[in-house]
Amino acid sequence: MENADFIYAKNWCSYEHYGQILRTDDKWMITPEKMELTNNGKFMHCLPIRRNIVAADGVLDSSNSLVIQQSQNRIYSAQAVLKQLLENG
Repeated sequence: MENADFIYAKNWCSYEHYGQILRTDDKWMITPEKMELTNNGKFMHCLPIRRNIVAADGVLDSSNSLVIQQSQNRIYSAQAVLKQLLENG
């Protein structure tokens, strides 16, 4: 993470365990302290995110978080894909 310009966090789980907290390991959570190691890095995540499990509130709510902008852009991306599918069958 040192000197990174962007941090893109994503966790994965099986459908069987979706929504369960199997264990917590603070080493895996993105915290403000970890973000301080970056080059004033921007935080990204595709959402939805599990607050204080994947990333701390202080990261998600910071001015360097791009998650809201990402979610807004996803609307236009989905519309473009849907348009292509409808037009080209």
